[in-house]
Amino acid sequence: MPSGFNPNLHSARKAARPSHRLFLFLDSRHHPVRCLAERVYKEQSLETAERQGKDRRPESKREFLTLDEVRKLEDTPYIQENIRRAFLFTCYCGLRVGDVTDLCWSDISVNGGQHFVSVVMQKNSKPISLPLPAKALSWLPERGEPEASVFSLPSHTVLNKHLRKWAELAGLDRHLHFHLSRHTYGTMLITAGVDLYTASKMMGHADVRPTQGYAKIVDRKKKRPFH
Repeated sequence: MPSGFNPNLHSARKAARPSHRLFLFLDSRHHPVRCLAERVYKEQSLETAERQGKDRRPESKREFLTLDEVRKLEDTPYIQENIRRAFLFTCYCGLRVGDVTDLCWSDISVNGGQHFVSVVMQKNSKPISLPLPAKALSWLPERGEPEASVFSLPSHTVLNKHLRKWAELAGLDRHLHFHLSRHTYGTMLITAGVDLYTASKMMGHADVRPTQGYAKIVDRKKKRPFH
């Protein structure tokens, strides 16, 4: 038998595909969210770039805050008001910590009466423009010069220390970090009935696959028995 190249040593990696589609229907009670979602759906097309989820956490480890926990934080003042405002802002818009740290007032604009935040995401260098709901706007400080930092946040190490102290003051036994606020936003979108396609754009995902993790989390919540 002649020696030759073994093709099994160089088999192509097969991309995982969703086993089914998840259809979500909007509730009229969430009409403001639906309006924002429709705007994103019309103004941004879904890109077909290959997802690079190397650092994506397993779905079982994807934690988020409940609405009650978010309200406790809203009701708890903290000495570092800029950190408190930045965290709650991201709970309602989903920006990553690097993007909110670099956020300048020139990145926030108004078009047709709707406020938008436009950034080049640090994670993948992709530009994104997202509508800001009223709850996110309510946590912005007084507007400054165009190139001034919106929140003037400290280093990540100092930031996490303050978040831990703030959580203790609020009576939360939770490890607060900015990815937790981003996951909170993702679950809020799906809970409000925003479809996966649009939610993926509002989260800045390349496609719907990482967004499906939030849908599974919400689905598990619905299946939990009432006590």
